[in-house]
Amino acid sequence: MRAMEIPREAQINAILNQSVSDLLQQYCFGSWLVLRKNWTVGMNEIVCAAKPGGLARFVRKPGAGEGFLLLEDGNGYAVCYIERGQVSERRHFTDLEAAFRCWLEKTMQSMTLPVLP
Repeated sequence: MRAMEIPREAQINAILNQSVSDLLQQYCFGSWLVLRKNWTVGMNEIVCAAKPGGLARFVRKPGAGEGFLLLEDGNGYAVCYIERGQVSERRHFTDLEAAFRCWLEKTMQSMTLPVLP
């Protein structure tokens, strides 16, 4: 089973909008394995695409969901893993771009997507 080529823009939009499951149905026959094999967009390209809209739009409020979240805290930013209201991982950053890159990498890893440069 060979997937259709996944447009780069569709990959970027899916990861930034947290709608990767849409790519599964549209291009990958519902298979995460097929998606992983056909993922071609790197971190730098995703970060560049996110910047024009402002990285601050990815900062969430505490209690805004589960999984990896990018939060603002008193000293800058934090990337946290939250499940059932419990924080099991937290990394602090003073720089929003560094925090965003960490959040992006953790999010991609949690979906077993390749983290390309």
